[in-house]
Amino acid sequence: MSKSLDIQRMKKMARWNIAIDKPYLIKTTLACLACVVIIFQFQNLTYLFGSRHNINMSVGSGMSFLLAFLLMSGGFFFSSFDKNKDGIRSMMLVPASNLEKFTTRYLLCVILYVAIGVVSIIAADILQYLVGLIIQRDNVASVSMEIIQTIQNITDWPAGLLLMLIVIGFWVHTVYLLGSQVIRPIKLGWVVSTLFIVLLFIGVVSVIPSHDEVYGSARWLGTFVRENKWAIELLFVGLSVLNYWLAYRLFCRRQMIGKLFIY
Repeated sequence: MSKSLDIQRMKKMARWNIAIDKPYLIKTTLACLACVVIIFQFQNLTYLFGSRHNINMSVGSGMSFLLAFLLMSGGFFFSSFDKNKDGIRSMMLVPASNLEKFTTRYLLCVILYVAIGVVSIIAADILQYLVGLIIQRDNVASVSMEIIQTIQNITDWPAGLLLMLIVIGFWVHTVYLLGSQVIRPIKLGWVVSTLFIVLLFIGVVSVIPSHDEVYGSARWLGTFVRENKWAIELLFVGLSVLNYWLAYRLFCRRQMIGKLFIY
């Protein structure tokens, strides 16, 4: 099978993936919708107990939920096969190249999980808006519109800072993708990846030179980042490319590796 990308085969592969994943996607969408609805309604109902807040709390919750899905989407590469142990083997037998299978599966994970997040936020937003009107909340507003406005405001941040955050976020995303290929128990892939990122962050913070004041450490770190901005960005880009390559190589060898990586 050729390693080149054939759009027609990728379309067929996408339809196969959606058909196989349909029950899992419906269950995931309902679970995410329930989660966001509960969060938004809890923030709504705080008005009834005299603990008022503005719409920013719901906006922060919605953006955090959406960002988490965007960054972690690669970690759910094989999640729909959790109760279908032969699903991975069946996917490997589909008449398409490994590159087409990997690329199609990856793009679907990102697109579908982000779509689930967006749909959940919009549906929960409509409900919280209606409940806000019923309980006569003072500042009834659309969370979705506020999120869009917040995203537009982010583009006004300094270009260097925005690029740095995008590059680091992209690396985090690839860590989850690689973790989905490395970790054998499907359910634990994103958990182990999250633990790795947290421990790495703790390790990096621990090597920052100690100062008598927190401000001194923050100033040192800010100076270090500014002076080595391009080197740091290139490092994270390189690591991201490496993670993609390793994830693809492990995907190609998944049947060959046997019990170490698959059921």
